[in-house]
Amino acid sequence: MVTALTEVARTLWAELISQLTQALPRPAACPACGGRLVANGRAPRRLVTLVGELELRRQRWRCRACRVERVASVT
Repeated sequence: MVTALTEVARTLWAELISQLTQALPRPAACPACGGRLVANGRAPRRLVTLVGELELRRQRWRCRACRVERVASVT
């Protein structure tokens, strides 16, 4: 019983993470210099929940002008 509930909870968390990741806005400009940002892969983030660990892979951005790197976040 506990295993089935754990799997359901993990599935729900994974779906929530997927929806949040897709809803993150694309940054308009570099916060440091105002330059153009381009996609630069994905950055892993480990989340620890009551049902275990989950991995979130957030979009990473790099400024073409000043080379500053930024990771997408909700805030």
